[in-house]
Amino acid sequence: MGRKRYYDEDDRDEPLRKKPFPVLWVVAGVVGLMALLGGVAVGGLMILAVMGKTSKTSSAGGPVAAKTQPDFSNATPIKIGVEYRIGDIGITVIRSQQGVVQYVEGLRFSDPTNAFVVALKVVNYNPNKLNKIRAATPSAVLEDSFGAQYQAFYLTDRFGTQRPALHQIGSEELLVLRSDEKETYMNDLVAFTRPPVGAKSVTVYLSEMPYGGTGWLKLESPNTKN
Repeated sequence: MGRKRYYDEDDRDEPLRKKPFPVLWVVAGVVGLMALLGGVAVGGLMILAVMGKTSKTSSAGGPVAAKTQPDFSNATPIKIGVEYRIGDIGITVIRSQQGVVQYVEGLRFSDPTNAFVVALKVVNYNPNKLNKIRAATPSAVLEDSFGAQYQAFYLTDRFGTQRPALHQIGSEELLVLRSDEKETYMNDLVAFTRPPVGAKSVTVYLSEMPYGGTGWLKLESPNTKN
């Protein structure tokens, strides 16, 4: 008994030939699917990596994100009322305590904001050079006696615009400091979120970069009110 033969439905009595299976199409589909899944996996890993680096809080003056914490191990100790020299520039902390900060809006002051305040006096001792300085606020960090760290902040007005407080140098300002004028110094102010009541002391870290240096200054201060 011979094998069965299948014929086309037209008038020609020819054996029906099976069409070749589209193998190349299947292979191409599998490769495309693998590439798509690989892209999704990579994207997921990137999202997780970003999430892992996110700060515990994003509020101004809150704890400093781990990825932004500088190395303070070699910071130079300074004291209130004692000048520290960085080249031509002299820096003195004239006040370090709890207080309030305000900005000027038109002819009036804003409502006072409670803060831990560090007031600085900056002097240029070179009569032959116009030294330029920047604000201490963008890089300044406070650490309380419990180990929590806080980034210095600027105030914001009712429109959400960042505003320097009175005597506080703005984040984008580059100021020329002369040595031959009646006012031979420049004031700057750094404000932090007030530490908890139970924190008996704080350590303030100030970068030397706004004054042409490369290191860090460390000020230890009691957490007292004005």
